[in-house]
Amino acid sequence: MTPHALFRSTTTEEGRGHPARRSRLAVFGIAAVVAVAPALIGVGVANAAPLPVVTVTTPATGATGVAQVAPNVVAFAGTNVPTGDYASVSYTDLTGGVHNATFGGSTDDGGGAWSGAETFDQLSVGQTTVTAIVAAKNVDTDAVDADVTAGTTTFTLAVAPKPAQPFAITSPVSNSTTPVASTKPTFTGTGLAGATITIVYGARSGQNLVAATTTVTAAGTWSTPTDFSLLEPGQTDGTAIVTETQNGAIVPGTSATGVNFVFPSAPAPLIPVTLTTDPKSSTLTSATTKGVAFAATGFSPDEEVSIAVKDPSGATIALPKAAAHFYADQVTGSFIGAVLLPTTSGTGTYTVTVTGVRSARVATGTFVVVADPVTTTPAGPVGTLPVVSG
Repeated sequence: MTPHALFRSTTTEEGRGHPARRSRLAVFGIAAVVAVAPALIGVGVANAAPLPVVTVTTPATGATGVAQVAPNVVAFAGTNVPTGDYASVSYTDLTGGVHNATFGGSTDDGGGAWSGAETFDQLSVGQTTVTAIVAAKNVDTDAVDADVTAGTTTFTLAVAPKPAQPFAITSPVSNSTTPVASTKPTFTGTGLAGATITIVYGARSGQNLVAATTTVTAAGTWSTPTDFSLLEPGQTDGTAIVTETQNGAIVPGTSATGVNFVFPSAPAPLIPVTLTTDPKSSTLTSATTKGVAFAATGFSPDEEVSIAVKDPSGATIALPKAAAHFYADQVTGSFIGAVLLPTTSGTGTYTVTVTGVRSARVATGTFVVVADPVTTTPAGPVGTLPVVSG
């Protein structure tokens, strides 16, 4: 066999001449790859363990009707914030703008659990659906912790921080010097559809009374007549506090709003101040045993009144009180009383003064005390006069 033939034979055997061997070599090559690949993959998994993810438990993803714990503020809580970090919440508005919700950081229990009050006052008008991103940041540098993956939650607020129809009072215009149309003015405004509008005013006797309540329409507007008839008599300046509530609570993002205005005339007319005594004249005995009645008008209903009596010389008489305090009638503002003079009193003109403690209105009247009539005992018979006849 020539060398050339041996070379050719070898070439044929390792190349095209023996398909079976080529196949075995091919299989061996694949087997080698299969045997090696799992080992390489296993090493890669061990070196690239998943990073922990900041979790949000409150509000949970998909939560609806989420309440605000303060205007524009939502309570958040979760886990997986490493020691030395804090949870930083951000969110997007309807235009894609990103805003920070965390002010003052968050609190943690040392084991990764965290909580915080997050502010969403930069949401778009009418926006209630919120997607929040929670990252772990270093408390010292505020840098994002690269060893922790940010978490997300999507929820729906019960009320938009920026309502499409914000709570407002359009009429009357506060602090306007132009009087309103009547003593029962119509208040109008805008607000959250379905919310309750309550108008309260400071009435007589220090009371806070409701002038009107109404409901915001589906269009976001409201209008209602009012009743201020229990203001102090004669009062023409009006002040009201208007609130917007839902389910008995003030709508988040709103607050009680004051309105100052002027009436064209007093809703409660001023009652003339008068004081009359009965009787106008009394004997000394009657004044010290039965007393002298008086009736006064013109005070604020249910206000406290003080009573003073002066003798003919102008000196004030100390009167025993039947009660610790005296009050005008709750409806009419009138006051009825009686003066019982001391037994040491003399005759002359006495003055009664009743003063309203709150209104400072003063009613004054007088009565006269005269001496008791002098009585004499009739003399006995003087005898029989002689009858003279002639």
